[in-house]
Amino acid sequence: MSLRILFVVIIFIGAFAQSSAQSVANDSPGVPAAVIRGIEQTGRQIFVLDAAARVATDALGEIRAFKKDRRLKGWITEETPEGILVNFVGGKRAAQVSVFYRALVSIDGQLKGMPEALKVPTILTSEQLAQFRARQLGLSNIDVHCSKSYNSVVLPRNSLDSNWIVYALPATKKAGVFPVGGSYRIETDPAGASVLSRRGFTKSCIDMTVRPDAVALTLSHLLDPNPTEIHVLLNLLSSTNVFIITVDNRALWGISKGRIHFVKTLEEKG
Repeated sequence: MSLRILFVVIIFIGAFAQSSAQSVANDSPGVPAAVIRGIEQTGRQIFVLDAAARVATDALGEIRAFKKDRRLKGWITEETPEGILVNFVGGKRAAQVSVFYRALVSIDGQLKGMPEALKVPTILTSEQLAQFRARQLGLSNIDVHCSKSYNSVVLPRNSLDSNWIVYALPATKKAGVFPVGGSYRIETDPAGASVLSRRGFTKSCIDMTVRPDAVALTLSHLLDPNPTEIHVLLNLLSSTNVFIITVDNRALWGISKGRIHFVKTLEEKG
């Protein structure tokens, strides 16, 4: 990081600490505030659903049968008034994919009650099955694998005829390491049967290591004129300020507590 950018980063951190309640989605070089707010919302939603699945998996890991259950193929999530219900599903036949285990997690990532192993597995509803199919299809449409294992987040739909949005996220077991490269957004049809669009968020595999004394992370981004929901997710997962330099428009952005700030346009080097 150059000294000039480092100075801007320090100024930004100080300003945010003094005014964290202010709106942070300012109009910037060609990017409307509404677009930035939408990216923030999506990033926070991915974070909440991913955290719920992680908490539920850890809780059910205390059940010996769960770890050895070869019927399981993955999980799906449902937003309920009580929190995020994480259903662990599988089965031998596609037509009878069922829920075998489930756990309820609050919006702030706390386990609610005891995880449950269903004595009688429940066959998925048509909506649950469509979500599960979209999840599986999304995970099978990763061009460049940046991890041996991937997590998934499927965003809830607004209506039964809207499409599924699946995020495939590289996983890691290393403390303080956060994979940035290798994340994908896959859109499927309402049945979860065909891919309508797909994008990756980087051109290569990138892992960010966050030291305990880290003040901020800095990344260059080539594919968009603004930070993406994956950058917001990185900020929330690492609990560390993130600074993004979008190369084409030479813009410097800051992300803190899931909020994106446009900092400044960088000057051309003489």
